[in-house]
Amino acid sequence: HYVGLNGIELFSDSGKPIQVKKILADPADINVLPEYDGDPRVVQNLLDGVNRTRDDLHVWLTPFTSGQRHVVSLEFERRETLAMIRIWNYNKSRIHSSRGAKHVVMTLDDALIFDGEIARACGGLLGGSEAFGDTILFTTDEDVLARVSQFDDTFQGEIDGAGAGADDDENPEEDPEGEGRQRPSTAKEEEKNEETTNDDVITDVPSSDGSIQGRFLQINIKTTWGDPHYVGLTGVEIFDAKGDRIEVESEQLQASPRDLNELPEYGDDCRVLENLVDGVNVTMSNEHMW
Repeated sequence: HYVGLNGIELFSDSGKPIQVKKILADPADINVLPEYDGDPRVVQNLLDGVNRTRDDLHVWLTPFTSGQRHVVSLEFERRETLAMIRIWNYNKSRIHSSRGAKHVVMTLDDALIFDGEIARACGGLLGGSEAFGDTILFTTDEDVLARVSQFDDTFQGEIDGAGAGADDDENPEEDPEGEGRQRPSTAKEEEKNEETTNDDVITDVPSSDGSIQGRFLQINIKTTWGDPHYVGLTGVEIFDAKGDRIEVESEQLQASPRDLNELPEYGDDCRVLENLVDGVNVTMSNEHMW
């Protein structure tokens, strides 16, 4: 029903941010719907510089209809040579980050410059810029990139260990009640439970010192992010109350179903259960995931 973004950053070959004279969207925002009036999620928010956020005052949301136009148009103050564009995807929450843009086509003066996918935002406030969307480079010239880095607050913030453009809204308000009109009746319950809060962690496990203790840990996977046929993980790490990693050997693992090799069309697929504890978790390699 909806698509949105958190922000857009543009840099020229001088390294400086590109000055935007005008920004428009079609559809403009969710205020085009009869049930909305005065919603703050307007397209001008994409250029306000507050990108690492879950605050409605700093994001854009518009109706989405498959097969129809959903366009953001920017007019620069003058002709520019693009060096980099950073897209901050819609980041209202873990669940509502699914409203972010996925397949995006960009043109500059009607010339195609990008046709690909933008990463889904994490729905939280922590992590590098890659956790919130994608940075698209239009040059490999190291001198140009060095100039961009001097003016890129996000890059400088990550070097300093803090995200630039982040707001202080650690407890953002839930979406307006009206937004649930086109969602299933369980939407509010899902939204309430989407973050892992203290209320979500059951701590009534018997122990001598109040910590969570036990011997057998079971992870019950209830749903996928949309695939109706397969589910997987890349790794599992477990830490004790002191912060030390609990070592788990592959023979201590069980899964049901165990892996793809239980299917008749598979026999020697490398995405096996043991990969979950091989220590290689930041990866896209089949040899290190289940």
